[in-house]
Amino acid sequence: MLNCFVTHPDLLKPKWCEPRTLATLRPTHFLPIILCCFFVALWPFEPLRAQPARPVPAKKTNTIIEKAKVILNGFPIGKNARVFPYITLEDWLDPYVGAKLGHPFFLNSADRMLHHIKFEDVHDYSWKFRYQANALSSKNTRLSFLFKRKTDQDPFYYGIGNATAKSLRVPAKYASIFFGGEVARDISDHLVLRWSPGFWRFRSGFLEGGEFENASAAQYLSSRFTLSDRQSVDYWKATLDKQWSAFVEIALPVHSTVASYVRLNLAGRTQLPLFTGTRLSLASRLEYLISSDDQRMPYFAMPEAGSKSGLRGFSKDRFRNFAVAVHNIEWSFQITSGFDGFLLTDLAQTASAPTELVGKHIHAAVGLGLRLRDINHPFTVGMAIGGEGFKLFSNVAVGRPW
Repeated sequence: MLNCFVTHPDLLKPKWCEPRTLATLRPTHFLPIILCCFFVALWPFEPLRAQPARPVPAKKTNTIIEKAKVILNGFPIGKNARVFPYITLEDWLDPYVGAKLGHPFFLNSADRMLHHIKFEDVHDYSWKFRYQANALSSKNTRLSFLFKRKTDQDPFYYGIGNATAKSLRVPAKYASIFFGGEVARDISDHLVLRWSPGFWRFRSGFLEGGEFENASAAQYLSSRFTLSDRQSVDYWKATLDKQWSAFVEIALPVHSTVASYVRLNLAGRTQLPLFTGTRLSLASRLEYLISSDDQRMPYFAMPEAGSKSGLRGFSKDRFRNFAVAVHNIEWSFQITSGFDGFLLTDLAQTASAPTELVGKHIHAAVGLGLRLRDINHPFTVGMAIGGEGFKLFSNVAVGRPW
């Protein structure tokens, strides 16, 4: 049985309907209820469409990668100063601690003072200082003053040539100082011309004492003219990207115990996108030194190939000669959202002249590595093997405070 309660405007008081059974109810009796339910069910959806979309929760990022990027982006010190610390390897067990520091000049905040310090111990360190004179610069022309100091007791004297024996190497030492300036002029949106004159002084010798060359102590007035791209290669660019540079360096001795020389350098790098997000990178460097007297040419001023100078499976500065050709091939691919992996092949030859490079024995190295996916501060570590064993390598292109 079903009872219902209804009201009517003409009635002063409600009354009970006559009892009805389910058999006597018609579909039209349920129509008002169905319409009300349908209206109530649809009514809330229209206002919801006008509501702003709910924020999508941010994806969780790799904590290690984020911490690494924080370090590579530097730490602020004061108002306009920033420091970039890092650690890198020169060899298996030769870690170097480094830092870049940029801050305003104390007497003129428009100018910048920039330091790059690299330290292994009290005998092995380097300090590169740049004073960027923004107050004396214009929109397209920039003036800087440079100072560089380096002492190194880790190098070896291998001799000159493409077939020197590693077993005959002798521990050496090296110290140098440079001060001068740089004028950079933007020729176009893509090209920049730099002129870097200065005074360069250095001394070399055996670690245990004595000298291994006639030009062990040298003082030069040097001047370098460089024409290059303004932008570096973007490691993660999905389209073709390239970079090149060329320089001519002229060095005249302050005294006659060393030879004058002219150094020619041409380097380029091209990156090609391949299938499924992989990239192929091709890089080459050709360097040639013309000397007034080959017997009085300083050993550590000659072009080199080895380790970070393009032959990553060999020791630092392993091969030196008057002409050097280095080629680097990398095939890179994404491993995670934070890292790229790459396979590498390095090739190098040396000779007394560029025309003699053809036919010389090719020194080769193969390896693999990881690169942090940060376009501004690529951080690279890896391992390579050449004809003389395994080598670890690392490279930290920390932020440029200038």
